[in-house]
This record gives sequence, C-alpha cells and structure tokens, in this order.
Amino acid sequence: MRTCLNVLLLLVLFKCENNNSLKYEAIKCRIDTTVLSRNLQLADSITIEENDELILNSIWNVDLNTEADKIIICDPNNRTCNLYNYKTGKIIKFLKAGNYLSDSVAISGKEYPRFRWIKYKSYKNILIQDYNKYGIENSHLKFLQNAFYVPRFRESKVYFLSLIYCQTISVDNPLDRLLSNRTAIVTCDSNLKIEKLSVLDLDDSSYAIPYNFFIKNDNIFFISATDFASWRYYEKYSSLPLISKYNSDGSIIDISFRLSDNYSLAKSGYNIPWFTTIIGLNEKIFFTTSCDLTVYSEKNLKQFDFKNLPYSNDSSFIYYRKIIDNLDNKKINSEKINKLFPIQIINGFAFKNNLVYQIVVYDESYSNGYYYILQEYSVEGDLISQTNIFDDKDNKIMHISFDEVNNYLLLFKKSKIGWTLEKREWKL
Repeated sequence: MRTCLNVLLLLVLFKCENNNSLKYEAIKCRIDTTVLSRNLQLADSITIEENDELILNSIWNVDLNTEADKIIICDPNNRTCNLYNYKTGKIIKFLKAGNYLSDSVAISGKEYPRFRWIKYKSYKNILIQDYNKYGIENSHLKFLQNAFYVPRFRESKVYFLSLIYCQTISVDNPLDRLLSNRTAIVTCDSNLKIEKLSVLDLDDSSYAIPYNFFIKNDNIFFISATDFASWRYYEKYSSLPLISKYNSDGSIIDISFRLSDNYSLAKSGYNIPWFTTIIGLNEKIFFTTSCDLTVYSEKNLKQFDFKNLPYSNDSSFIYYRKIIDNLDNKKINSEKINKLFPIQIINGFAFKNNLVYQIVVYDESYSNGYYYILQEYSVEGDLISQTNIFDDKDNKIMHISFDEVNNYLLLFKKSKIGWTLEKREWKL
C-alpha cells in the first residue's frame, strides 16, 4: 500500500446521518514540489476551422500523422471524422458516419451473438433495403447513430474505432427485434476513402466498445471492452474485461487486461470510473484505469505505482463499499464519486521512451473545482517530471494530445468564439 509522507494512506471520513445522507472528504497528501516541471511555452496557436458544412461539437480523440502536417479529430456527437491541416487548422476533408455503415455490418456476415442474458436467442442483421419486408418503418433510420470515436494514422492508412448500429430480427419471430450496436474498425486511405470495415467479435465474456485502442505491428489491435451483462444481470465483480486483443479481421484473440483487484474488492463493477489508457512503447503495452493509481502490462502484471500525487485513492475503494451498503438505491452521483476518488487518470501518451499521463484532480479549492497534472515516468517507474495545468472556464480545455515529431503538447480549447489548438513546447 502507498504512503503519503507522514499520512497513512488516504483517510476518507464519512458520516451516515441517514441512509441517503453521507458526508466524506479526502485528506491531502504532501507532495514533493522540487520535481522538475515542464515549461510549456506557447509555440503556436491556430484556429480550428468550422463552416456551414462542418461544426465541431466535441473531441473524443485525435491523431497526428508522421509527417506532422495533418491531424484528424473524431467528433462522435457530430458523427464525423475531420481531417485538418495541422499547420493552419483549415479543413481538408471530413467523413460522416452515415447509414451505409449499418449495411456494412449486415454484409459482413457477422451475426448478432447468442448471449446468455437474452437466453441465447438467435438474431440476424438486416439490410436497410429490407426494412419494409419485415414491417420496419423508415423512421427507424434515425436510430442508426453511427459514429467514429478514435483515429489512428498508420503509414498511408487511417483506422477508426467506430460504433455502428444495425437492425436485427429474431430468426424464429421477425416481430422480435433488437437494435444492435457493434464496435468496428473502419480503415480508410489518406483521403478518407473507406477501404475496409472489420466488425469485432463479441461473446459472453467480452464486448468491444469504442473508447480506446492501440495498433501493434499493423495486425494486432488492443481495444476497450466490457462485460456489462455479467455485472448487471449476474452480479459478477471479478475478472471483468477492460482490454481485449483482436486480429485485423476482428476475431478476438484473448483478454489482455481486466479490472484490478481494487475494483473487485469494492464490488463496484463499472460503477467506479474505469476508463482505460493504452500506451505502446518498445514492443510493450502499458495499461491504466481511471482510479487505480497503478500502471500495468498485459495480464494485469503490475509495473509501478503513481507517485507524488496530492491524494491517494487506495482506501476509497474500501469506503465505497461501506457507503454503498448504507444507501437505499445503491448509487452515488458523479459529484460524490469525484470527492471519493479525487485523482483520476484520463489520458496517456508516449514521449520518446517515457510514459506521460494526464490526471485530473478534483479539488473544490481550485477554480472550476479541478485541475490537471501531467506526470512523466520512465518505464521503470521513475518520476521524471510533473506539470500542473489549470483550466479557464471561458476557454476550456476539451482535449489534450501530443505531437511526437515536434515535441509539442497540444491543448484543444473551446470558447464562445470557437475552437483553438495551442501547441506548447514540452521542455524543461
């Protein structure tokens, strides 16, 4: 267990005034302020273009090509992937995740799996042109909310981790219908022309979801996954998947990373924030979850613990269970979760041979009630640098990424005027 310089772990104080009123607070840890901090001097700031055809609503993830002249942004709220000139911010092209992708799922031949939680019923995907044949009105097309989530440049290709909806009907009873969603990898050329769509396999133990992914050696894909059904319907809390490994055709190889023991101890399932980061470095893959402040490799092999943070989350997993047991509805809202787990890992990237993690610290004493810490580690777990970033409520940071070619930290900001991209030097 971690210690915080004269503070025994994190003490979460809580009082049960009645079954629905709980008060608790986290005790701060002492931090070493002599750790090196990155300068982050502003190198350039560009406006991200919008026009009548393309309005940028959100940023889920971005990627920069190896020449550092193009950047692609996935906006699932707008259902688009948007290719920009990295130096000017001008739109080059965008691609809409239209209904045509739904037909691609039906054509793929990968049927809806027989799940335990639907009593192993058999469903088949149908083409849009066959809706009328099965008595489905065209108004149902509005439910096909296909979207691109995560882009990855690889040489002359762009891969998109995507969510695609497809109407299914029961093999035994056409009136028994499910609107299914499947995670898929959409492969495009450098001009966003679709070349291939790989629908990812599903089964009772792993359900691929479009949160994050990493490509290794062009043919192995590490992709976010869950097992919501076993957790919700069968109260399974241990060994729940977070990352599954797939081949280029979408066939599952194995489960590479699961919820850690802390989540199992809390019997939380996916109720405690669990978003995963995936960083590939020197042929090794590193994983983290939101609230477990440990870096892992495949098969949950522990690599090192996070250091020098203003709070620890360790005891919070224990107190989460105690708090839940005293609640009638067994739920804690997001505000209380953030107080209980004030440190959450939300992003990560590689810098040369080091690992850099973006951490959000929820602390009401700061403006907006939070700030960011960027921690840089060697693969052995040595803390190299620690840099605080404070947000502006009138020009909020919506996403942080990295330019490995020029060693720039990239801050994507949104104000009333529009979107800007700040390129800041990553140097001591």
